[in-house]
Amino acid sequence: MVKNNLKISVVIASYNAEKTIENCLKSIFNQDYRGNYEVIVVDSSKDNTPKIIKSKFPKVRLIKMKKSFAELAKNLGVKHAKSDIIAFTDSDCVVPRNWLSLMVKFQKDHDVVGGSVHLGKKFNILDFCLAYRNLMSTIAEVLPA
Repeated sequence: MVKNNLKISVVIASYNAEKTIENCLKSIFNQDYRGNYEVIVVDSSKDNTPKIIKSKFPKVRLIKMKKSFAELAKNLGVKHAKSDIIAFTDSDCVVPRNWLSLMVKFQKDHDVVGGSVHLGKKFNILDFCLAYRNLMSTIAEVLPA
């Protein structure tokens, strides 16, 4: 059941992202998806990330978190979400323009949808292993036993 006519809640875990958060949020607000969606940033930054969000993206729901732990931030974002479809991305990612449209399309037939990640840096094997570990721990927390 969708709450408050929102189709998607986009949850972003953020830590010291003043150099990347603007491009991330621009890509999210530049979607070709025409349904309703909300954007929630759970932030534990010690830099200017919250100021950038508040001044340039007033539609974003900014939730402060004291500790920097991505999985906890994502779970906190889910608790505040007003939709049954949750889309996760990180503050250093730029999502494709059709990201949300594709998610809704595939969600009709699948409970979980994933995709590729393209960062603005070279991706080595250690980065891959850490990303995989974080993904698996997040899935384990979200899925029922």
